[in-house]
Amino acid sequence: MENAAPVILLVDDDPGVLETYRRSFAQFEPLLAHDGVAAQTILSAFAVDVVVCDLKMPGMKGLDLMKWAREHCQPNPEWIVVSGEATLDATIQALKLGAFDFICKPILSPMQLRTAVTNAARHKRLLAEVAERRALEVALRESERQVRQLVENIADLAWSATADGRIDFYNRRWYEYTGTTFEQMEGWGWRSVHHPALLEQVVERWTRALATGEPFEMEFPLRRADGVFRWFLTRVRPLRDADGRITRWFGTNTDIDEARAARSERERLIADLRQSVEARDEFLAIAAHELRTPLTALQLQLEGTAHLIGRTSNPGNDKLLGKLAVASRQVTHLGTLVNGLLDVARCIQGRLIIETEEVDLAEIVRAVVERCGPQAQSAGCALIVDAEKEVKGRGDRTRLDQVVSNLVGNSIKYGAGQPIRTTLHAVEGVALLRVEDRGIGIRPEDTARLFARFARAVSSNSYGGLGLGLYIARQIVEAHGGTIDVASEVGQGSTFTVRIPLVGPPAERKREASS
Repeated sequence: MENAAPVILLVDDDPGVLETYRRSFAQFEPLLAHDGVAAQTILSAFAVDVVVCDLKMPGMKGLDLMKWAREHCQPNPEWIVVSGEATLDATIQALKLGAFDFICKPILSPMQLRTAVTNAARHKRLLAEVAERRALEVALRESERQVRQLVENIADLAWSATADGRIDFYNRRWYEYTGTTFEQMEGWGWRSVHHPALLEQVVERWTRALATGEPFEMEFPLRRADGVFRWFLTRVRPLRDADGRITRWFGTNTDIDEARAARSERERLIADLRQSVEARDEFLAIAAHELRTPLTALQLQLEGTAHLIGRTSNPGNDKLLGKLAVASRQVTHLGTLVNGLLDVARCIQGRLIIETEEVDLAEIVRAVVERCGPQAQSAGCALIVDAEKEVKGRGDRTRLDQVVSNLVGNSIKYGAGQPIRTTLHAVEGVALLRVEDRGIGIRPEDTARLFARFARAVSSNSYGGLGLGLYIARQIVEAHGGTIDVASEVGQGSTFTVRIPLVGPPAERKREASS
């Protein structure tokens, strides 16, 4: 056993658990059984070294399977029993039947199970019996009638083949499904029930498995007795003797037609959803572009009208100019929203252009804070700046200004009237920018999606905006080769941290943004 990989049988009625087991022991190519009856079939056909078995299964229980194996499997394999109800009575019964170990569900660590199996495989009693067990394997293979009777109980189509791939046995389910006889199927006669479109590929892969000795797994349709084709998942495993030579092949065909149809429908729905998202993005790009031109014209008209009114001295001019100022501010705000949509469209289409030059980030930070002063004063927030005198590097001045503006503006909006601190320092060739507020904070479940398009951590009924600022900021920062993240606690505020290399972006190119 020290020099040969142990033959492991994994028995559990839960497909998810069984798949977890299979991945944990993939290197050993474990045998799998979804219930006690299937496990009986395998134990009759293989010399199994270690069995990992769930005690609580529908139909034949784990303890019943152990009792059966004690009578029919000589020598009996080492048993590791698994249960979600680790009662003292179950433990005692399993130990009396020769269980090597007892593990409780849920199994928190695959390493725990692998260690138990390794210990069982190396058990001195198993080492002493391995030679005899390999000898019995030949006798068990020769007992074809008994094995075939057990295989008849398998719900799948099942069959076996000689070492050279000539199929010499089919179970009852195969004949019921295909409506054929053994004389029609013997040898390579199975090709007659395969779909002509895939037959050549099936034969090629099966021939390759025979040549390499590797397990065979493939999905393909098989013709039913009424002529209808249904899809099956076929798995074939080679059976080897003590010297590693392939003596037989054992295969099963599992009907997956309905599951495959459901998968196709799901893929179709995903494709439709993706198409809808692409249509939405295209609409946003077109709408934003078309809105920008009339907004610019409207802004110019408002400014021109205000200028003409200011040149006259008619009564009521002050009131009229005030209304024009309000309209101008709303047009400016609408323009900001439209520009945000345009930036998102550029990011989606990979057309976010970064034009680098020598910039002083400290100068940009101070200019943004000064520009945001009236907004902060209106919100009752004090703006505090702690920046080095100069933090020079290469970058896009306009885009970096946009990042700082978005972060400071965001903190003002959600800062609950508390002070906002903006710090900037150069650390080992990286500009480290932090914008910290003591506002409403962000829930942990919202931080992961905060930088996504149209993401909002709070209701739009309480706070305006399109939820694009942080998404655009992330695209700009990443285009500069940097990173942006947030640390937050509800009711305690948020800290946004930006790290940008001072050497500039990796290349002056169009940036293809991540969605």
